[in-house]
Amino acid sequence: MNPSVVRKARELMRRRTRINGAPSWLLTEMAVAEGARLAGKYRVDAVLMQVALYGAHTVFSPVWQGRVQSRHEFLSAKFMAPHLKKWGATPEESALVLNAIQSHHDSGAALSKFAVVMRNAECVKFVSLKGALVTFHEFGLRGLPMREAAEKTLAKMRQKRKLLTLPDCKKRATWNCRQIEKIFRVLLRNNA
Repeated sequence: MNPSVVRKARELMRRRTRINGAPSWLLTEMAVAEGARLAGKYRVDAVLMQVALYGAHTVFSPVWQGRVQSRHEFLSAKFMAPHLKKWGATPEESALVLNAIQSHHDSGAALSKFAVVMRNAECVKFVSLKGALVTFHEFGLRGLPMREAAEKTLAKMRQKRKLLTLPDCKKRATWNCRQIEKIFRVLLRNNA
């Protein structure tokens, strides 16, 4: 696939983020950067990886575990299918990207190494200190009280940590999650 498609996917996701009101643009860019890094390490197509990560949340909602958010993987894949075709993706490339989008929350079977790498790239943002702080801030912007925002940030971190399967991602997450837990325990204790 032509590398210029990454720009198109980024622009599409940027528009969709404004329409949907979520997810955080910074979290999206963190996932895409991690995807590019992991694509090189695990020898999967970096262009397709970035397109998949930009496309993973094209249909989304800020409502925690709401109707749209709980099905966004399938809704985003359906939304992305005609765009991939328009951008000149081959049927094989489309199948890789769409399966990766559908399975990035373990809600569908990851049918390729590409999908597994994409899932790990998407999850890593929530098991980093920067990602946890961005998530916490986003929950605050949505009007959640501090305690609830902290608890949901930790829940998101734990959920994503369980989905990690690549050894280097799991290793980084182990150390990062300990640090995140310590920081948020203090925050919760001081705001009891």
